[in-house]
Amino acid sequence: MDSVQGMTTATTVPRITAIAAAALLAAAGLSSGAASAAPDTTYYSVPFSPALYVLGEIVEDEVEVRVASYEEWSADGTPAPVPAPTTYKAYEWSPHVFAELELGEYGYAEHLSYEQWLAGGAKTPTRNSLIVGTELLRYDTSPALLVLNPYERADSPLHTLTFGQWQRLGSPAPTYMTNMGFQKLSWSPVITYMTDLAAGVGGPITLEDWSSAGYPQPQVVSRYASDSFCVVPGSPDVRYAGPGYPDPIVLTYPQWRAAGSPRPTAC
Repeated sequence: MDSVQGMTTATTVPRITAIAAAALLAAAGLSSGAASAAPDTTYYSVPFSPALYVLGEIVEDEVEVRVASYEEWSADGTPAPVPAPTTYKAYEWSPHVFAELELGEYGYAEHLSYEQWLAGGAKTPTRNSLIVGTELLRYDTSPALLVLNPYERADSPLHTLTFGQWQRLGSPAPTYMTNMGFQKLSWSPVITYMTDLAAGVGGPITLEDWSSAGYPQPQVVSRYASDSFCVVPGSPDVRYAGPGYPDPIVLTYPQWRAAGSPRPTAC
């Protein structure tokens, strides 16, 4: 399936006018900068680490965040670093603490280790607002809101908000995943992730995929738009193929009835 919680190797953040602006790309970690910095490069210091952060390539209002190497900082004349305004945040359903940084006009967050949290002063994180970059996803197949925090560990599942949690975060508007979502046939245990509900385009997901997506409740349907039912001439068996079964299977009579008793074509 297309990853619901995709991670990339680049650490990129968008231009912001407020620190709560949503990040569009995921962050899998900082990379060590090897290239020489431009003369006007700003080096940012942070309270939880001796590392100096710099902004890299900017593409369509998104920028790479790097840790500067000592060599590039020295070659640039060892300019005094600018302290990055830092806020510590966490979510009430998670034990993880994040440092939310303002790097000029860009926002960035970092998932802190326990040692980093101690180095930053062991400050109590706030829990009543979205961490920069977090998006609330709502699929067409469910009213549930899934929390996507791109700075979370790659192996951490998405979280389904309760109504109370959503209210305490300020009732933020979700990003609608139009014509997409999770479904399953009423007569089958297979859950599918659909990228085009109208056309019936999608495929089965594994338990691991479902877990990482936060166990979203699938919409139960009797048919997909791309279903096919056929019989081999001379055989009474109805063969079915669809998003959950790319390789055709032979249906039982109850399964065929649950699908609406469609008239099969010739295989």
